[in-house]
Amino acid sequence: MVQSLKADGRRLTTPVTRPLTPAEVADDDASATGRAIGERLADLDPGGVPGVPAACHGRFAGGADVADSMRHAAPLAAVSPALPAPSVNLCR
Repeated sequence: MVQSLKADGRRLTTPVTRPLTPAEVADDDASATGRAIGERLADLDPGGVPGVPAACHGRFAGGADVADSMRHAAPLAAVSPALPAPSVNLCR
């Protein structure tokens, strides 16, 4: 989880997926990324988490339509610099 502050001073918690294993990356990284996102969001209210950064990969946002997804993507872009820099060993 990444903690950041909203403009009004409240904390915002953003879930981050686990890094993919080397076997997952070699086999089918797109499907494995989807599974990792699903695993991370499994115990959370999807309406309360409109997007998630995938470790060592990028941001994924959802919504009712493209405009809704884009609106959800903007805060993820703002929190992404707060993510720890990935280690080469961790991400490859």
